[in-house]
Amino acid sequence: LFPHLNIFDNIAFGLRMSKACPEKEIGARVEEALNLVRLPHIIKRFPRELSGGQQQRVAFARAIVNKPKVLLLDEPLSALDPKIRVEMQAELARFKKELKTTFVMVTHDQAEAFALSDRIAVLSQGKLEQLDSPEEIFEKPRTAFVADFIGQTNLIKGEVLELKAPYCKIRNASSGLSLWTLSGVAEKHLEKGKEVTVWMRSTAFSIHDSFECEKEKAEEINVFKVEIIHRSFQGASCDYHLKIAENIYWKASLDKKNSSHSAGQSKFLVLPASSAKLIAE
Repeated sequence: LFPHLNIFDNIAFGLRMSKACPEKEIGARVEEALNLVRLPHIIKRFPRELSGGQQQRVAFARAIVNKPKVLLLDEPLSALDPKIRVEMQAELARFKKELKTTFVMVTHDQAEAFALSDRIAVLSQGKLEQLDSPEEIFEKPRTAFVADFIGQTNLIKGEVLELKAPYCKIRNASSGLSLWTLSGVAEKHLEKGKEVTVWMRSTAFSIHDSFECEKEKAEEINVFKVEIIHRSFQGASCDYHLKIAENIYWKASLDKKNSSHSAGQSKFLVLPASSAKLIAE
């Protein structure tokens, strides 16, 4: 915002520069934009007299007063306090619905992207890795980068040992670790000996003092003896850093009911095969 202009003149600036509407209509357009962001009472104030959240709403009003077909938002909430950021997320969702305008938003905050987007584009070094709905991005990442980038994810490479639809057994060559995974979308392209990448969310695990798997369900459940390297309390949950095998470390995030384990303990890590999925590359 221009510090030497009051809120009215800040919002009217784009209209005047572009000569998009007659001077006599500018007042009504400014009031309309301020009503949308629920700040009609601050029209004569200066930016220094506003809170961070109010300043961000005024900046938004200044952008939408020109009634653009597409609105670009570049990290619009990054400088705000967490509480104000959540409030502004709700406001942006409301603006998008009421304006019926396409928003293109750049953000590094994944929660923000999931909360606001109809479609998400994941970019890496100038390359478009995946363009999909938030649900598809989260549940069906198409590349190892997307799987690793979105959420807390564990990756492991291996070669296909056995196919038993809808499951597939893979083995990591360097550690000798083997596990059953859901073959899913990659099933048509699988064959024994093929190199694949498996991904698992950190929330897919449970930790037990002891665990025995029924033989007839051997391909449905993976059980590993692990060492807890580190425990991090997160309030509603606990994060664990686990040593699975030589040079293989995974992250597990457990709710408080299953989080009484401590660093240095040896435990059994349980992973349903349906929660271990192949990258569809």
